[in-house]
Amino acid sequence: MFNHEFFWPIFGSLFIFGLLLLGILRHHLNEKRKIELREIMQKERIVAMEKSLPLPEWDHDLLTDSEQSKPASNLRQQVLWFRLLSLCLGLFMCFAGVGMLLGFSMSEDLRSIASIGMVPTMIGVGLLLFYRLSGRVVLTAE
Repeated sequence: MFNHEFFWPIFGSLFIFGLLLLGILRHHLNEKRKIELREIMQKERIVAMEKSLPLPEWDHDLLTDSEQSKPASNLRQQVLWFRLLSLCLGLFMCFAGVGMLLGFSMSEDLRSIASIGMVPTMIGVGLLLFYRLSGRVVLTAE
């Protein structure tokens, strides 16, 4: 009834597809929020013009979509989030790889493929190394 041979490839493909959809959804919601804020700002300006009040200031970050208009603190925040993501994924991959090594080596039938657990372990070590080295760059940039 439940075929394990096809479960993990399908699960992995659906997981990657789901992550892509989440990224697209995040971008869409950000753009929708920007449009709504622009509409609110436009309505405020129209009301101010009708009542002969001074016009409210435009928020130029909402009007421009270029990456150059974003402040440097936003870039720093993105680097910090990327470092946090690399730390979490690095730890996960290290522990998953060690678990695969131990799990496959305990079974007599799967002992020959136990070294496959080294792949996620080394990826995790690389991510943890990136986390450690990028901390020095972030600290010196301040």
